[in-house]
Amino acid sequence: LADIADEQELITGERQEGIIYSARSFALKATGALGGVFGGIALDFMAFPRQAQPGSVDSDVIFNLGLVAGSLTSVFTFSGLLLFLGYRLNRARVSAIKAELEQRQSQASCV
Repeated sequence: LADIADEQELITGERQEGIIYSARSFALKATGALGGVFGGIALDFMAFPRQAQPGSVDSDVIFNLGLVAGSLTSVFTFSGLLLFLGYRLNRARVSAIKAELEQRQSQASCV
C-alpha cells in the first residue's frame, strides 16, 4: 500500500495514505459483515437446522453447505484476484516512481 500511495502522489501531487488505508480498512470490515449476512442467508436457504447435534444433519444439507463454503466463496476470491491482475506495479515501476518523487522533492527544496 505504501507503493500505491507513492504512485498516487506521482499522479496527483498529493500524499493520500490516510484515504488509501481507510478504504482498505473499510473494505475489510464490509466484507466481514457481508460474509456474515450472506452466510446466514445461505444457512437459512439450505434449511440448516439450528442447534443441530453432530451427525444429525441430513447429507444433502451437508453437501449444500460444502458447495456454498467451498465453491461459491472461491468465486469471490478469484474475482478479487482478477482485480489485482489489472494493477501493474512491479519493482522497476516502484523504483522509477521513487526516483521521480525524490527528484520532485529536491527541486521543491531548492526553490
